[in-house]
Amino acid sequence: MMIQAVLRSNGLRRTWFGIYSAGMEPIDCLDLASSTGLPWVELSLVASNAIDATSLGPRLALPLSLSLPLTDQTARLKHAMPYQLLGLADPADCDRYTVRADEEFTLEFEESKVDDSELLQAPLVRYARHLLLHAITNGASDIHINPLAEDCQVLFRIDGFLVEQPKPPNQLNKRLLARIKVMANLDLTESGQAQDGVLSVEDIQGISRRFRVSVLPSLHGEKAVLRLVGHAQEIPLLGDLGFTPHQLNEVNELLDHTQGLILVTGPTGSGKSLTLGRILMDLARNDRHVASVEDPIEFELPNVHQVQLNRSRNLDFPASLRALLRQDPDVLMVGEIRDQETAEIALQAAETGHLVLSTLHTKRPSDAYQRLAHFGLSEPHLRSVLRIVIGQRLVRTLCAICTGSGCSECQNGYRGRTGLFQYWRPGDAPKPEHTDYEESIRYHLAHQRTTWQEITRVLGRSNHHVVA
Repeated sequence: MMIQAVLRSNGLRRTWFGIYSAGMEPIDCLDLASSTGLPWVELSLVASNAIDATSLGPRLALPLSLSLPLTDQTARLKHAMPYQLLGLADPADCDRYTVRADEEFTLEFEESKVDDSELLQAPLVRYARHLLLHAITNGASDIHINPLAEDCQVLFRIDGFLVEQPKPPNQLNKRLLARIKVMANLDLTESGQAQDGVLSVEDIQGISRRFRVSVLPSLHGEKAVLRLVGHAQEIPLLGDLGFTPHQLNEVNELLDHTQGLILVTGPTGSGKSLTLGRILMDLARNDRHVASVEDPIEFELPNVHQVQLNRSRNLDFPASLRALLRQDPDVLMVGEIRDQETAEIALQAAETGHLVLSTLHTKRPSDAYQRLAHFGLSEPHLRSVLRIVIGQRLVRTLCAICTGSGCSECQNGYRGRTGLFQYWRPGDAPKPEHTDYEESIRYHLAHQRTTWQEITRVLGRSNHHVVA
């Protein structure tokens, strides 16, 4: 992928290196060139008699005036190609002058003006797309674009941690947020209020992927957070979520029930939506009508009727649940039980022939009982309807390549995450908090999937007494 050009003039000789497309897509070559600060040359546009083969790869022997023999199809590139062969040291210059036949020559912006035509210029469009695809490829759940005094900061949330990324090229860092707003159909003229939207991009496999976009004013400009909406293909099988064999058998038995309430609890980011998504996919058979009410929709699930809340049109959890109950559902998933009205409707559905699943924000699974009681639900009512409460946390797993020592394929020895699970049923005897997730901890440590350090980071030091 490296090309060498030897420039000669008046007895002087200068060697330059750059990127060329060796069977790669042009956009991939350009992304690589931009990230390394090297220019890009598409050799298919260069006349064959101007290219020599060397041990270092192709070589272009050119005069210092940079007169490059081009093919007949590159008339529009003749004025731009010399800029590609300058030994550019600044990635920003590379972004300005590295072009393709179907693109404009330069990308010049006035600092005081941003209009639609500027936001559609090729380098900005290309960089924004590269950023989204890079996040997808690296398994990021979120992209943070933080405005700073002079430029902007880009971070990916990978396995629960924010990881800083290379900063955008100089010409683009002030316009990246505007490009994201254009892609999400947000108001470019509004910078003083919060805005929410959705954008789509096609990944390298040709699958359309969606990002939820949240823009909020801050000290140095607007901050954006893009949450990747999960795809059904990314949801592991139930047996790969981290359940112990005993826990997995219990979950499978629960899915044979035709009515009752199943709750999944845990803090934000503990994987509740992933677990429920897998359960819904397993329940969505041809002989069942499976529906969900979510805010927001975290995963696009096949054969599941998913309803997105819209409070501006009075479509909240209670209204959506009432409407869905009139559409003959077999299984209902409520994104979260947040208030008394939602809790009452969910329990009523669970005792009248529906299997209802939902989430609840509690510290421990056993706390769900008290939380529902606070909504005014009677204890006998809860005992007759509530089947199980599944508590869940996520811990990072050791990298299978380096087994935790750290390599280029992982983050400090960890790659990916798995679940810690704990069950609670009405009538279970109280247990001390330091025994939480004990079965899962023993299982994952015995199989060397994670470490004590990671478990104590997630659960706290109270679980140090557990012995694998």
